[in-house]
Amino acid sequence: AIFINQNTYGGRKSGIEGIDLEFDRDNTRYIITIKSGPNWGNSGQIAKMMADFTKAKRILKTSGAKTNVVAVNG
Repeated sequence: AIFINQNTYGGRKSGIEGIDLEFDRDNTRYIITIKSGPNWGNSGQIAKMMADFTKAKRILKTSGAKTNVVAVNG
């Protein structure tokens, strides 16, 4: 996923804990966690993923990112 995204959108492995991939497109920063299968986690794991997204958005906002941030479970 990272290789394909890097070649398509200039994406990169994220340095933010809990986030696997990030890329910019149309003035939007996409942050992505990569999971396998439709039933990959229980309620605790989903809550952790949501907390990771919230933390990542906060980090990006305080680092001066002027774009919208969209979190994706992929």
